[in-house]
Amino acid sequence: MEYRIVRPDGEMRWIEVRWRHAAERSGKPARLDGIVTDITDRKQTEDENRQLLAIVEQSLNEIYVFDATTLRYEYANSGALHNIGYSFRHLRLLTPIDLMPQYTEGALLKLIEQLPHREKAQQVFETAHRRSDGSEYPAEVHLQLVEREGRWKCLAVVLDISERHRSQEEIIKLASSLERRVVERTAELAQANAEMESFIYSISHDLRTPLRAINGYASILADEQKDRLDPASVDMLKRIARGAVRMGELIDDLLNFSRVGRTDLNLIQVDMEAMARTVVEELHHINPQARVELQAMPGAKADPALLRQVLLNLVGNALKFSSRRVDAQVEIGSRLIDGQQTYFIHDNGAGFDPEHAGKMFGVFQRLHRESEFSGTGVGLAIVKRIIERHNGRVWAEAAPGKGATFYFTLP
Repeated sequence: MEYRIVRPDGEMRWIEVRWRHAAERSGKPARLDGIVTDITDRKQTEDENRQLLAIVEQSLNEIYVFDATTLRYEYANSGALHNIGYSFRHLRLLTPIDLMPQYTEGALLKLIEQLPHREKAQQVFETAHRRSDGSEYPAEVHLQLVEREGRWKCLAVVLDISERHRSQEEIIKLASSLERRVVERTAELAQANAEMESFIYSISHDLRTPLRAINGYASILADEQKDRLDPASVDMLKRIARGAVRMGELIDDLLNFSRVGRTDLNLIQVDMEAMARTVVEELHHINPQARVELQAMPGAKADPALLRQVLLNLVGNALKFSSRRVDAQVEIGSRLIDGQQTYFIHDNGAGFDPEHAGKMFGVFQRLHRESEFSGTGVGLAIVKRIIERHNGRVWAEAAPGKGATFYFTLP
């Protein structure tokens, strides 16, 4: 018999009492012997097991125990029975093969054999779980071995992952839809860019002839009719001629910008140092007093004609924007930045506000007035397009009055 007692110190304990009758030789009862055993620890363990079983029973996940050899079910919680629609009496007649049609008996036994005989080692896999009505749902199975009464049992925790699969399918559909839209938008953008470049090329080409006529006639009138015209009229004619020349320069730059996007790349190994030296010699007249330092540079694989345009624009800008300094210096070289070979052109000229470093690569974007430094505002846009066509990157660092450094990479 089991009793719960209270000790003098107030602690509650459980005891088990076993009685035994002792008799005399004549058979007459002599005494009653009692053996008292403290079973508090056992009762606590039993109580913990009952609580654990109650938790397992209330779990919405499916929890099964089946024999590792015969595969017969020995336990299933109420969550499992509810999900699959079987009574435990019926389930005991089945094996996991009946609930997992994707597995044969041999395949499941082989899977169990691969489990180390350690209680924390487990196999996690996805399969289809079949209900009693024949319907199936995707399930994630956590399978491990446990020892019970000298035999190995399989503990299986089965999670219904239908919602996860639906979410994954929605993500796949969304990704596919986004990819399709990106492809469509990219094609539309490419077509729009092609049409815009074709339009720019056509308009620019068609404007060149009338501009030449305007420049020519204005110059002729200013020279041949200057005796008949007052000084103000002559000055206006010269302004018209200069405006036509500048418009012609803008058109030429727009044509160059358009060609850069349509020209096929001819990628070969280019001697960067030799090309830079040639460009410096060609542009030295822009700022004859400038001291140009040309460092040794590694070669690069690029289109030589387009790369020459990059150097013409960047070196030309460096010489131009440092022309107002008596100690003008231009440095051309390369260095490793973040592990990538990077070319640079540095000058100690006018510089610019670094806040405007991003917009300066746009078409017709100028950071200095025409009266300060000449230019059309297209050169850096051409540089950016050429470098990006080579899958490279171009950027600038500067400060007002402290010069500028332009960097570019050629992967």
